[in-house]
Amino acid sequence: VTLIMEEWVTLSWTQWGGLLWLGIFIDAVGYLWWAMALQQATNSAAVANLAYAVPLLSLVVSAVTLGERMTGAALLALVLIMGGILLQNVRRGGRTR
Repeated sequence: VTLIMEEWVTLSWTQWGGLLWLGIFIDAVGYLWWAMALQQATNSAAVANLAYAVPLLSLVVSAVTLGERMTGAALLALVLIMGGILLQNVRRGGRTR
């Protein structure tokens, strides 16, 4: 709806560069690594857990590269995400898959 109703804006060269960076490098390389991990893994469920680690990696990378502050809520969310990954991978007997 926004594409139809709102006026289009002109992007600067910096914005186009950022868009290309996100589209080509971040997405394409991410999907390439995902496909390579699926080829190498004996258990595709283990590779699926990488998707849950994206918020963790995003927060850490933004804190290191951009100097963003990690809030208490963000740290709590990270603990919950990592706990969920751990719970998903632990069997009743205490062994991981």
